[in-house]
Amino acid sequence: MMDFYVFRHGQTDNNQKRIWQGCRINIDLNATGVEQAHILAQSLKEKNLQLVVSSPLVRAYHTGQVVAEICQIPLVVQNNLHEADYGVAEGLTFEEVRQKWPHVFGRWIDPNAQDFNIGFEGGETQQAVLNRIFEVFDNLAQNAQYDCVGIAIHGGTIALLMAYLGVEKPRIANGEYIHIHRSDDGQYRLV
Repeated sequence: MMDFYVFRHGQTDNNQKRIWQGCRINIDLNATGVEQAHILAQSLKEKNLQLVVSSPLVRAYHTGQVVAEICQIPLVVQNNLHEADYGVAEGLTFEEVRQKWPHVFGRWIDPNAQDFNIGFEGGETQQAVLNRIFEVFDNLAQNAQYDCVGIAIHGGTIALLMAYLGVEKPRIANGEYIHIHRSDDGQYRLV
């Protein structure tokens, strides 16, 4: 059995400006985001995390670094935890993306658990994102060294995980977390 505390990075200026940032945009937290990371770390301190595994993107890494320091645990980077590749949509505002690709935009905002095979041109599908995230989770679960791990990732990725686990209209704010439990038979559920 394994518990994952999956948390979204703190706020960036692009989050504040409502810019669609995926894996190709690599900016750090703003002052509000740093504060959110510290608040998050304090709330995770009581969860007895043993390790933080982070996306390589600086906004998630910086958040993971704050959590690891406050919880006094190691931090490692896992490249497959990066945010989704949104292809042609990256760097545009939410409104621009909504206007140019309304169907794809709608499916990323409200993922359909029955069909994750949608993506923006030049990007990856939702299913591809889920596959690489669960590969990381499964590999961590096979490592008997840890049974409670923090995962520093991104809002789009977490929304997909939540949709996959049965949440309708999944949303997560910057600096918040969800708790996912993996049973010994490899089944995942939200706690």
